[in-house]
Amino acid sequence: MKTVQLGMFRIGYELKLYFRQGDSVFFTFLFPIVMLSIFAVAFSTTENVGAAPDGSGGISWAAFYVPGMVAAGMLLSGVQNLAVDIATEKGDGTLKRLGGTPLPVFSYFIGKIGMVLVSSVAQVLLLLLVARFAFNVELPTEADKWLTFGLL
Repeated sequence: MKTVQLGMFRIGYELKLYFRQGDSVFFTFLFPIVMLSIFAVAFSTTENVGAAPDGSGGISWAAFYVPGMVAAGMLLSGVQNLAVDIATEKGDGTLKRLGGTPLPVFSYFIGKIGMVLVSSVAQVLLLLLVARFAFNVELPTEADKWLTFGLL
């Protein structure tokens, strides 16, 4: 139980470290938003994706790109930042110093996983807000659709 408690405290520490790295936060949070903006504006004059031959129906290009940008954002948060952070901590001796403390290794990884989870959720929320209010992307209104979205 002590290991899980230490891991929960480590999540807060990892989040503080993450949000103090301005360039990482800027790139990780804004890259999907900028890419969504570029694609949504570039294809805004073409007809909807999946439209009928008469031009009715389908979804906008912004709505088409939102799932891909959500996945790209989670990939950036999860893989890129985690890999860079661990490599940096190995290079500057932080992992070696942590090895000399009573912090369990599992607590360290709980902190890293929690940081990725919290930053990914925040990034997805920000992206969905931008998609909804800047590009009028219709978001699901039913609870079961949000549950499916959360599970995926």
